[in-house]
Amino acid sequence: MENNKPFWNAMLNFAPIKWFCNLKISKKLMQIPFFQKIFNYEMITYVFYGVVTTVINYISYWLLCLAFSIPMSNVSPKQNILSVVANTIAFIISLVFAFVTNKIIVFGSRDYSLITIFKEFTSFTTARLLTFGLESLILFLAGIAKFNLLIAKVFANVLVVILNYVFSKLFIFKNKGEE
Repeated sequence: MENNKPFWNAMLNFAPIKWFCNLKISKKLMQIPFFQKIFNYEMITYVFYGVVTTVINYISYWLLCLAFSIPMSNVSPKQNILSVVANTIAFIISLVFAFVTNKIIVFGSRDYSLITIFKEFTSFTTARLLTFGLESLILFLAGIAKFNLLIAKVFANVLVVILNYVFSKLFIFKNKGEE
């Protein structure tokens, strides 16, 4: 595990994590290569900032739904379209936050040239647009089916988080943290 990064050191000093790390079972688990891959700096920070990004997305979406007078269930066709607009705006807000935290903190991309930032942001945005399309489709279909939109959003987010990590790790910030 990397111990030379401030966030990682702070996380290791966080009482619940410190307690877990001192358990016999956690010490045994950390000897298994699978768990060593899961509980590394990159994965911990990806999950942490992913949760923060999701909270920003949810709060933005909820506030926009309030502003557009969209109920969370039994929406009309007009409200259904407005929920997609609200989701789009929330997506843009969280996209910018996610790019900055993924580039700098999670994957450690240190090339700040305009060309690199443009390429990474374009790739990042393209990947996020694909997963955003999936999320929007799920929300749209949930609205048609008169399904609760927040429950649909939670389901969609699970799929989106997994796909976003794969895209970021394999295609966007590939090997950036190792340079």
